Amino acid sequence: MKNIAVIGVGQLGSRHLQSLKSIQVPSKIWVVDNSETSLAVAKERYDSLPDNKNIISVSYIHTTEDIPNMLDLVIVATNSAARA
Repeated sequence: MKNIAVIGVGQLGSRHLQSLKSIQVPSKIWVVDNSETSLAVAKERYDSLPDNKNIISVSYIHTTEDIPNMLDLVIVATNSAARA
């Protein structure tokens, strides 16, 4: 099983999340953004795609403190101010 985090799910990050819906290995995904609106849009876009039995769980959260310490893939899709 793979542990994946997508940090920042505005326009670009939510599209990365959509692409993960077709992953071919069992995975848990953590979606992180401090904006409730961005999380809601990302969830709506993700949910609009067909289900994938390889996705074990998707967690929508506000802080990186709530993601596991060991991750297999991290996608950072934030503006330069947030990346710092």
